[in-house]
Amino acid sequence: MYVQRLLLGASLSVLPVTALLAFSSGPLPRFTGGFQEETCVACHNSFSLNEGRTRGGDLHISGVPESYRGGESYPITVLIGQPGQSRWGFQLSARRAASGGQAGQLVPADDRTQLLEEGGIQYIQQTSEGTRAAGSNRPVEFRFNWIAPDPSHGPVIFNGTGNAADGNGDPSGDYIYTAGAYSDAPGAAG
Repeated sequence: MYVQRLLLGASLSVLPVTALLAFSSGPLPRFTGGFQEETCVACHNSFSLNEGRTRGGDLHISGVPESYRGGESYPITVLIGQPGQSRWGFQLSARRAASGGQAGQLVPADDRTQLLEEGGIQYIQQTSEGTRAAGSNRPVEFRFNWIAPDPSHGPVIFNGTGNAADGNGDPSGDYIYTAGAYSDAPGAAG
């Protein structure tokens, strides 16, 4: 009887850890793949990082200006797709290229994105609503805004990780992608 209770207790103590692996409301901060951060492939490891691109999937960041103007708001879109997958997630940061510090502000545009902050860095990512089920062969978009920093911050790097999940509620069978974008400070020589 004691052994059964011990085994049951051990099994229950593992359950919360396993449940944490499927973050429908978004991963913990620091999973963008940039500035020596991990990606979601640390847990969602059925496929190698970016392997889905050889199978028709992709992660793309659009709307990042070639050169930004301080204080201006830019609509940014993250698009993720993978044939056969049905749930979606991402995490992105905007950081100074030189120092890795926060660059400007990330602002959710709707109930499909949310903002987290850790160590002075903002991370925008999906909400539980944002993981929405979509047709298995249709990509989804996440929209938010970036308010550009003072030009003295210099060039800005956007790093993002995307998850094209199969919707089974655990980390198996999911494709993880990375993508990046770059915006130069005004007046920078191109």
